[in-house]
Amino acid sequence: MASIPDIELLASLANTPLSEPIPSDQLTLALSQPPFVALPGSMNIRDLGTFAPGYVKPRTVFRSGRLDSIYECNLPLLRSQLQISRIFDFRLPGEAKSELYEIEGIEVILCPASDHTQIPRTVFTDLASEEGRVQIFLSQYVRKLHEHKDGYKNIFEALKTAEEGQAVLFHCTGGKDRTGVMAALILNLMGAPAPVVADEYALTRIGIEPFREELLHEALEHLAPKHDQTETSAYIQGVREMLGSYPAVMIAFMEHLRLNFDGAEGYLRNFLGFSQQDVEAIRQNLRPSS
Repeated sequence: MASIPDIELLASLANTPLSEPIPSDQLTLALSQPPFVALPGSMNIRDLGTFAPGYVKPRTVFRSGRLDSIYECNLPLLRSQLQISRIFDFRLPGEAKSELYEIEGIEVILCPASDHTQIPRTVFTDLASEEGRVQIFLSQYVRKLHEHKDGYKNIFEALKTAEEGQAVLFHCTGGKDRTGVMAALILNLMGAPAPVVADEYALTRIGIEPFREELLHEALEHLAPKHDQTETSAYIQGVREMLGSYPAVMIAFMEHLRLNFDGAEGYLRNFLGFSQQDVEAIRQNLRPSS
């Protein structure tokens, strides 16, 4: 039986500002217990079911950041210990830091955005305020429902047909945005209330901590032209905030999903083309044992 997450500790650490490090002893404790998966070199791997055991069966759905940093000798553990049989990679060509991994017994499916929209540079200074963050991230996440339509559909197809011992993992670079939207769809479909979805989403603040400065450096390299040496501190802080996973953002996204799609079920049925029978099959596969 899976251990119970220390919700109080996780909530406290998830509120740590991005400009401050999480104390190493507390970070080590958090990353060594559910819903995080302790795998050397991994970034932000979490078992969706161990955080929300009343809604999703543990050890059936995993979410993570990139897998490139996992030591090669530990990659087989994704299959032997976690029973993952399919990995869905949302990253665009060029995002991977190393060549595509090959793991015996695991199928890797590439599902980048069908129509990726670059974030305008002008938005970064607006990320300093909570209101600005909510509006900017909400617009990004709404776009992902369209840009990643095919990838999200592929994952739900896998969840519909997965048998015992065939867990699914999906990931992007940090495991926050593209991955966060997919995780939110699953939790919403399984009946998790918005605060639970938001609290699960916020855990990425903890999961990316060992890679926080590395991810910030990559973001600045990607978003700020190399010739521009005059970026303001507000702009740099805005880029840093792109790494944030604030509960208010996910609450707003859940409300948008409810109002505009009739929730995750409406998104699956009316946008991804699943039947009611398909939706019930997915729920049956993910529903915890009573």
